[in-house]
Amino acid sequence: MANLLLTIGLLFSLFSVGPASDVTLKTGINYTFRPNITGNLQSILWKYQSNKLVEYENKEYSWYKDYKPRGKLDIQSGELTLMNLRKNDSGLYESEIQVNGNLKNSKYNVIVIDGVPDPKVSCQYGVLICSVGPGIQADYEWTGPEGKEGTGERLNISQEMSKTELIYFCTAKNQVSKSSTSFNLKDCQIKTDEGTSGGVIAAVVAVLIICLVVGGSIVAYKKCKKNGPHVRVPPAQED
Repeated sequence: MANLLLTIGLLFSLFSVGPASDVTLKTGINYTFRPNITGNLQSILWKYQSNKLVEYENKEYSWYKDYKPRGKLDIQSGELTLMNLRKNDSGLYESEIQVNGNLKNSKYNVIVIDGVPDPKVSCQYGVLICSVGPGIQADYEWTGPEGKEGTGERLNISQEMSKTELIYFCTAKNQVSKSSTSFNLKDCQIKTDEGTSGGVIAAVVAVLIICLVVGGSIVAYKKCKKNGPHVRVPPAQED
């Protein structure tokens, strides 16, 4: 009975698989899965979403689907490298490697996401706005002359500050990358001045047009009244 329990325990230790390691990766990079195994490797099997990805046994490779052109398997360490990662490479990867007669397992839960591009900063009515484009998740952080100024897409600035040439930086970041863009507050003032000048010019032009229309209407009315038809009244007849 004791021998049976010992055998069952050994089999469980050989075939049990621990929790998966969570890995977040950036699209376009190369990544190597490292199972950290040493010894004489008799066979190697890597699976993706429970389907065979690559297998090495009896000194022969077997690649599945479209992984061979962008995959590399190290038969000495069991390490698997995938090149030019795509978003649809996200999923569960598992290895089953036989070493010195023992089966070693490892699991990796992989998420592949886009890195953040250079953010763009704009100024609208005393507010700096930072963005990286639609469809990209990112966290934002602002730094300025006093160090960290705030977080989030928007940063309020005073009217006095908008008239200076202070430099602010917006940093956009996610789990795989980060990128920063600088912004000079003088550009905010230029845009404000341009907007104010444009509004004044538009208002003046509108007033002139209204004056011309009204003035023209008055002149036309007076001319029409002056040149309108006259009714001749016949002279009174004498008895």
